Amino acid sequence: RISAGAVYGELFRDEVRTDLFTLFSQWCIAGDGSESSARSGSEYNFSPPLARIAVRAIAALCRGPIFDHENSVENGAYLLRWLEQALSCREEGVRRDAKRAVVLLLSDTASDALFDWAVSLCYSGSSLTRSPIFLSVASVLLSGDREQTFASHRVTSICLALHMLADEDEV
Repeated sequence: RISAGAVYGELFRDEVRTDLFTLFSQWCIAGDGSESSARSGSEYNFSPPLARIAVRAIAALCRGPIFDHENSVENGAYLLRWLEQALSCREEGVRRDAKRAVVLLLSDTASDALFDWAVSLCYSGSSLTRSPIFLSVASVLLSGDREQTFASHRVTSICLALHMLADEDEV
């Protein structure tokens, strides 16, 4: 059975998805909007209408295998920095779309680095970030689709759930 994420990844190759991410993230840059700013971790401004559309577009790009895995998740982690800023945005719609992007990434990718980032953010993220990232991790683990992929993370998942349950302000 071929997954929808695999088909999506075939239609939109890595290079195309990386270029689209760069373009859309430039629409959210508070600074000069250059390509180097988009990848260097500049501050994002998600308020303008064009930026909110860009957030939805980037969330859609997160379907299928992670594009530019080595740089977007591991070395430079520009995708994870962008997601973290989007998750900590005060606008509910932006946080909802960023949460959807995390769910898509975790659902379609077997990446320990991505899972570790998500769990770490549950512990160390801002108060706006912790709840949506935890709900993203939980929904992927509870869906059953990724049960075998993240089987080695069961203890981590249980500890995370206990931590979130102990924090009455969250979830």
